[in-house]
Amino acid sequence: MKKFFDKYPDLYIVLAIFVLFVIGFWSSYIFVFVSTPIGVINTNHLSDWVQWMGSFTGGVIGGILAYIGIKITLKNQRKEIQYENKRKALPYMNVKSGGEYDYKNKYIQLDFNFTKESKKRERKDIEDTARTAISIENVGMRELYDLYIGDIESTYFSADHEIYSVTPILYCNKPFVINLFFYEKGSYDSDEFPERYNTWGSDIVFKFYFRDCYDNWYRQKISISFQHKIIAEVEHEKRALEINYVKSEIKSIPEEISENDLPWKNGKSLCYL
Repeated sequence: MKKFFDKYPDLYIVLAIFVLFVIGFWSSYIFVFVSTPIGVINTNHLSDWVQWMGSFTGGVIGGILAYIGIKITLKNQRKEIQYENKRKALPYMNVKSGGEYDYKNKYIQLDFNFTKESKKRERKDIEDTARTAISIENVGMRELYDLYIGDIESTYFSADHEIYSVTPILYCNKPFVINLFFYEKGSYDSDEFPERYNTWGSDIVFKFYFRDCYDNWYRQKISISFQHKIIAEVEHEKRALEINYVKSEIKSIPEEISENDLPWKNGKSLCYL
């Protein structure tokens, strides 16, 4: 019972007032309308007691309504203040080209499953793997914390893991560059796909998970477009895939989510970069 009232203190106060009201009302009723051996109440004062009972009842009801009204007003004001604070502190993700490749950057590995046959093959083990760099930027109002990338959606590219932990903090307008490695799956020359040597455009959709300075979690979706082409009849030890960053598109604004809905807390694999 104590835990219940600790959780709902307003209910405890209203219940206490109600109990006092019932005790006072029935005490007055017994004194006024019920014959008692004490003989405290004189019938000449009956109207005074009825008036007192009305005033008492009205005062209690008015007090309860005033208390509830004040609580609702304060609660709404608190919600408005919290909303305004969250709005001013909301991080906002954007992605741009990361410029030249730098081996010091953290990286994510992706498989290029361009044909049905390639999905069953192993990666080509070559030094000159296709790669590009992307710049992750927080263009919001305040810094963000615990940035994760995951739930990658793509027609031709797949990742080793479902979720990647990127950085513990990302300040406003201070880009964080990561490398994307695109691994070829063997040779595509013999695959049954006549258009395999054409120049293609493909999108990779990333979901970003992060929290603001008030410990609220958000999810945002961004699509990155790439242009890629397979060079025909390349030796197995050399790179056949050419790929370039084209553009990025914000698919959704930051959406607040519950901490219980974070994917790595619901069974999805997590990798720390």
